[in-house]
Amino acid sequence: MSYDQVRGYSDVDHADLAMGRSAKRSFYNKIEILAAKAALENDSAVDATADIIAVLENQAMALQDLAKGDVCLAVSAKTFAQMKKNEAVKDRMKNPGIFLGQGGDPRFVTAEQIAAIIGVRRVYVAADDLWRLGVGAAYRGNGVLFVEADENEDPAETCQLGRTIYFEWDSAVRHFVMESWEDDDLDARVVDAKGQVDLKILNSNLMKTVQILTADESDSESESN
Repeated sequence: MSYDQVRGYSDVDHADLAMGRSAKRSFYNKIEILAAKAALENDSAVDATADIIAVLENQAMALQDLAKGDVCLAVSAKTFAQMKKNEAVKDRMKNPGIFLGQGGDPRFVTAEQIAAIIGVRRVYVAADDLWRLGVGAAYRGNGVLFVEADENEDPAETCQLGRTIYFEWDSAVRHFVMESWEDDDLDARVVDAKGQVDLKILNSNLMKTVQILTADESDSESESN
C-alpha cells in the first residue's frame, strides 16, 4: 500500500489491518483453488450432460453407503446457474410443486431445492473466480459429488475423503503467520501472510467428478442466479 493510501486509513495500524484482511482472504483463496483443482480437474469425469438428474442421482446413491457422512454436491456459481436452466431439472422441480416464476424462469430456485431433487444433503455453490476461473478451461463445466467428513472426527477413526493439513506455527497462530514492514524498494507499506499447507486425498473413491455442462455451456455467458 502506497503511503498516500495509508494516509487514507488515518494511521499505519488501520492500514495494516486492512491489508491483513486482504492477505488473509488471498491465503485462503489459494487453498480453495487447490481444492477446486483436486475436485474438478479429472479427465475421467462421469458424463452427465445428456441426463443431469439421473446421473447425479445414481452417482450420489453409489456414494452414500461407502462412508459415514452426508453426500453433497459442489459446483461453481456459473455451473449452478446453468443447471437450473436445464429442462430436465425444471421438469423435476414441478413434481414437488416448486414455483419457477413466469414462463418457467428458474432463477429463484435455491440450492436446497436442487439438493432435494437430485438426492443429496447439500449443494455448495462456490465463487466463480475460484471454482470456475481457478481451474482449467476444459474442467469448468464439472461438479463434484462427495461424502462430507465430520470435522470433529479424526481420519484414523472413520473413512474420510481427505483433509487440508496446516503447519502450526505456535499455539496462538495456527494456519498462517502475518508480517508487516516498510519496503524501501517499493516505497510502500507491505503486509504478507504465509503458511505451509497441503491437501491430502485419503480415499478418492468418496469423491466423484461429474461433467454437468458441455464446453460450450461452461464458456458461455449466463444470467446471475
